Amino acid sequence: MLSVELGLDDFSASNGWLDRFQKRHNISCSVLSGEGASVNEEMVNDWCSRLESMCEGYSLKDIFNANETGLFNRALPTRSQVIRSDKCHRGKNSKERITVLLGCSAMGKKHTPLVISRAANPRCFRGNSTSSLPVTYQANKRAWMTSTIFKDWLQKLNNKMTLEKRKIIMFVDNCAAHPAMTLSNVKLVFLPPNTTARLQPCDGGIIKAVISTYRKKPLCHILLKMNEASTAADLAGKGTVLDAISWLKYAWDCVQAETIQKCFAHCGFIFATAPTASADATETAPAELLLLLQGSSWADFIECDNEVTATTEVFGVVETAPEVEEETKTLTASHISARQTLTLKK
Repeated sequence: MLSVELGLDDFSASNGWLDRFQKRHNISCSVLSGEGASVNEEMVNDWCSRLESMCEGYSLKDIFNANETGLFNRALPTRSQVIRSDKCHRGKNSKERITVLLGCSAMGKKHTPLVISRAANPRCFRGNSTSSLPVTYQANKRAWMTSTIFKDWLQKLNNKMTLEKRKIIMFVDNCAAHPAMTLSNVKLVFLPPNTTARLQPCDGGIIKAVISTYRKKPLCHILLKMNEASTAADLAGKGTVLDAISWLKYAWDCVQAETIQKCFAHCGFIFATAPTASADATETAPAELLLLLQGSSWADFIECDNEVTATTEVFGVVETAPEVEEETKTLTASHISARQTLTLKK
């Protein structure tokens, strides 16, 4: 103890003194959590040593990865701290979030996003059929990925590959919402448990790049229409699933093929692309948007979805909706909640 070494036996620091001391010396207290904290290095190394042989016979354009992420489509900086500290299990806050499945190849070819919301036909869709949307749209009571939805998505992908006379290999994480399937033109390969933080390209920076771009769109929307409401929360509350889909499609289109290639290389697919130093393609926000965060970091805001449950849970679920099955996958990240309370100007 520093105080003991200085001979100050009765020293007692106030919370304010300790806070200023930590800021002055750039000290932070982090709790290792999520998959990244429990990765088995031996398992990772073994997987990487076998990865090239698993992909033997497949060209770079035929090596794919897909993964879900929860997305708070109405998130505001004022609510980011609460959301990040609450893991949003069993549907809490589910009215304000959607689930997104993103898939892409090692060459950077992107699949149409799959969006799962709560309503099969929201009011904002009036006059538009789901087939006209720029995404594949599904719905269930909790806006979660289920094995039924995943199998349907994978079967349609297999049909597409059959028409194109292509055979692909698809890497996905090992969870109950991803059942084993034997298909004619899609070979499904499961990543080892508790390793996706290290081995899955979508978790290696692709999803983060999408969320970073997405987060700018609702904030810009608020700035443009501030005169139409008394508070930013009022404007955010008027955001629809259709808005979220439009912003998500824009964010997905903004992800460059080079970014995807770097993420594949970063996760062990070195044979697929030239080695790169970093897979982080997170964009920074314009100065006018950073002002809305009042000193809190952009990273804190874009990571508010990291603890969102995106698939149905195995244990302790009481579910009456027939389309929601008992299966689970919790998206986690090894980031702790922001220390500052994120606030937004009215």
